Amino acid sequence: MIVSHNYKFIFIKTAKTAGTSMTIYLSHFCGEGDLITRLKKEEIEYGNSLGYRFPHGFKTQVKSLKLAVWKMIKNFQSDQQLMKTSGYKIRKNLSAYSAQMYLGQQVWNNYFKFCFERDPFDKAVSLYYWHTRDMEKGPEINEYIQKADRSKLSNWRLYTIDDQVAVDFVGRYENLDEDVRFVAEKLGLPNHSLPNAKGDSRSNHQHYSQILNQDSRRHIEIVCAKEIEMFKYSWVTE
Repeated sequence: MIVSHNYKFIFIKTAKTAGTSMTIYLSHFCGEGDLITRLKKEEIEYGNSLGYRFPHGFKTQVKSLKLAVWKMIKNFQSDQQLMKTSGYKIRKNLSAYSAQMYLGQQVWNNYFKFCFERDPFDKAVSLYYWHTRDMEKGPEINEYIQKADRSKLSNWRLYTIDDQVAVDFVGRYENLDEDVRFVAEKLGLPNHSLPNAKGDSRSNHQHYSQILNQDSRRHIEIVCAKEIEMFKYSWVTE
């Protein structure tokens, strides 16, 4: 997640939707006091090689907020993989609900909130190749997808509250360049092209209908039913 107090935006980072590329791009406009999901050393080096510069500080306006505090919030469900806090620094992505609690209603209500979503079938294939990129012999793709945890296949929980979309804009990975331009114009950001971070991990570029079997299709349709309905995604053949 990225929060810029100067440009007044909240970016909710979702999985396999060019999130790292967006983080590199948006971090360039952040300064001390803004909140930035921590990037890996190689991601920062990649951004620097393209001329992007990153603020040194990751501090937020909240002076102290640890996991124990979150647990006192009504209906909060602790997710160790999704969100961890340690003093000033946020090490993982926050959901819309957690971000709202973290930042407070004034910031949440007055900042432009956005994220990106992707065709769940195509996203599942991308997820497989990313997670198995360093394996000498990984699982077969359909076996992997049918056993994958719901939180890996679906981003729905990240940008919704009580099953309702809680952000102002959900861009589409399929219209990435156009929707990034919309966000840049909305926020008054220089209209740069996104860096292509993590774009070379997929070895098989066939259409997902040529890769996934019917069991994987049905599994994704069940797990991602809400975003499929909301954004009118459907299984298509090439």
